[in-house]
Amino acid sequence: EVVAESLEDTWGVAEAIAEQCREGDLILLRGDVGAGKTTFARGFIQSFTQDDDLVVASPTFLLHLQYDGGPCTVHHLDLYRLRQDQDISFLGLGALFPKGVALVEWPSEALRPYLPEHGFLEIELSAAAPPPPEDAAGAGEEFAMPEMDAPREIRVTSHGGRWDALCDALDLGFDR
Repeated sequence: EVVAESLEDTWGVAEAIAEQCREGDLILLRGDVGAGKTTFARGFIQSFTQDDDLVVASPTFLLHLQYDGGPCTVHHLDLYRLRQDQDISFLGLGALFPKGVALVEWPSEALRPYLPEHGFLEIELSAAAPPPPEDAAGAGEEFAMPEMDAPREIRVTSHGGRWDALCDALDLGFDR
């Protein structure tokens, strides 16, 4: 687990992982709304395609966006609204995953049959714990989105294969 103090730090972690990716790799992105999944994906995709000016949008309503320009295509998926097996079967993930690098936001259990046998990476992003309030006036407040440039905790977990060694080599404090 590492704490990214800024957007630049989050992009730095994304870039370090992008440098290690190759065709057939799958990265699952987990976290609450506003945790930084799309921000991480943006840094990853710009780094992987070597195009800092590339506009990387959230695939929330389109489900799947793809980006060419790197060693292979990057597939950026958002499964937030797709929770059932029949909902994701039309995406053709079995054919899609081996033909590029895939970043999947909001993965669900329905994704399990499509996980590669050679392993994958799971990244969980969350807002870093805020300092305790100076008084109790803020107790019981409704959900608030984290600030865009607020510190984020990034936990990276390897699920087998070459990622075990690569996570160690990245030396970013990743857990396996």
